[in-house]
Amino acid sequence: MFVRAYGARDFELNALVTPDTLFNVASVTKSFICAGILRLGEKEKLDIHDPISDYLPITLGFADEPIAIFHLMTHSSGIPNLADPMWLRNLEESYGLKHPIPKYPFSSWDDGFRFLNGAQEFISRPSRRFHYNN
Repeated sequence: MFVRAYGARDFELNALVTPDTLFNVASVTKSFICAGILRLGEKEKLDIHDPISDYLPITLGFADEPIAIFHLMTHSSGIPNLADPMWLRNLEESYGLKHPIPKYPFSSWDDGFRFLNGAQEFISRPSRRFHYNN
């Protein structure tokens, strides 16, 4: 196996990038995930119009109009970016919430799903609004 790394990971310490250096690739991951989902669709392992609740422990959404995989792929799920601090601050002020929305890292997938499933009052119906979301 041939592995090589180029660049600096910390200019102040003059630390070089190694094959084990982690990078935050952020938005570019969506392209890879969507390509993988489309490949699974080609292999008939899933349909992009399937409700996300068929694959994830999600209760978020509307029974008569479920959030589909397609909606997540196109940022049209109706779910705003619930983790964005500016959005959360505005949400707290707009809704006059008595208790601030907790802002802490999740320690497990269950924490993330618990947080997401508790956000029903903040979402809109699928395909009605565009919310860019990482």
